[in-house]
Amino acid sequence: MLNVFESLVHRGGNGLVVPLAAKSYHFSNDFRTLEFVIDTDRKFSDASKLTSYDFKRSWQEAFLITPNSAVSSLADILSVIEGVDDFAKSKELSGVITPSPDKLIIKFKTPFRMALMHLTGARFSAFKKVDGEFIGTGRYMFESQESDHVKMVLNPFSTEETDFEVIEAIHDSSPMDKLISGEIDIIALNAKEAPEDRNIGQSYGEENVGAWLHLNGKPGRFFEDEKRRLAFQYLSWKVFTEHRERLEKTIGQFRVDFQPFLPFSPGRISNDETEEIISRGRRYVDSLIADSKSNPIKVCFAGSLKGVLFELLSQEGLSLVDLNIPISGVMADLYKHNTADILVAVASVHLSDPDGIYHLLGKNGAITSPMIQREKVTSLLEIGRTLTDQSRVKNHYENVSRAILTEVPGVHIGFRYSNYLFRKDKLTITRAIVDRHFDTLWRLFSLNQ
Repeated sequence: MLNVFESLVHRGGNGLVVPLAAKSYHFSNDFRTLEFVIDTDRKFSDASKLTSYDFKRSWQEAFLITPNSAVSSLADILSVIEGVDDFAKSKELSGVITPSPDKLIIKFKTPFRMALMHLTGARFSAFKKVDGEFIGTGRYMFESQESDHVKMVLNPFSTEETDFEVIEAIHDSSPMDKLISGEIDIIALNAKEAPEDRNIGQSYGEENVGAWLHLNGKPGRFFEDEKRRLAFQYLSWKVFTEHRERLEKTIGQFRVDFQPFLPFSPGRISNDETEEIISRGRRYVDSLIADSKSNPIKVCFAGSLKGVLFELLSQEGLSLVDLNIPISGVMADLYKHNTADILVAVASVHLSDPDGIYHLLGKNGAITSPMIQREKVTSLLEIGRTLTDQSRVKNHYENVSRAILTEVPGVHIGFRYSNYLFRKDKLTITRAIVDRHFDTLWRLFSLNQ
């Protein structure tokens, strides 16, 4: 998406947030007002110039769309903008002000430390719909789109430098042979080890994709009971600790970690304290197993974990029923249907600031679900994103970690890398940081000279 649609800011090659469709930005001292100077020299692929009005209109139109998930994908930010409570009636974001074509001002109800990082997402880009097709100001534009094949060609009105005239993205369940033969040039988000081939290179990026065993805590569901959630968390910890090597190899490019914040990040607590909290669930395990006999636990274990996780948890005594939801239906069950008691899913969030976890677990998180909402966690996250005194952030998010481990919206089982395999006889990596927005490969690679 970021090849075609440009956000106001993005992460540069060193990982810092820098202007993109904006020329510059300025945050007020109280973190409640954010001003952008728009780069009005940028053009959509129909030759029209970009203005501040395009951003406000795009956000308003997108916010009106009925979401497929539990909340709007723009809610991470728009939920804290002034006037959003009146949007359903007014259809206008009054807290987004456009005094001129090149000036955009965002007014927040409360201080919002993480606003810039959230605004790097493609969902906050400007777009237009022309002749039934969505267009943007990005370096590329769509030439064709199918369910398993997207072709992008150059936007003739963009001046950004790129080595690639055409980018084609395909879905292929077994792409390795195509990479080795040279039929494709890159495998993004690869889960396999690099083959022993001198023409194949590998690049590791951020650990920013967390894997979770989400627990359905809605009223009347099996895991509404807090003790059952604690017991399951303990059993999961036991399984992933005893079978770490097997499970890491099964998932691929994965590291087991029961904390949602990375090592050395604000909010990370000690491993000893983590294990102590998790071990509190041991006393409820026998009851959990007995309850599962009379009321088997409905599970959605799609993907690489499907067989092995079902096997290992069953060996611990749990009675499980596989709902056999295909990979294509996992997100629909997480966001809408909530038929599973346990659902395995990954979540890509910004982890440069602990507020990134709001994306998944916050009250208005763009990828949250009713089944994983826990009041103590959401209330702490609402407070956390308003903190502007950095000396308070560490302690506050350590309490968030403790709340996640005690309320158990899900069991965080580890991190995956943003990893690429590529034809190094054709391509060279040009950036120091490989971030979660893996699709802008033309910024990441250049053609060998």
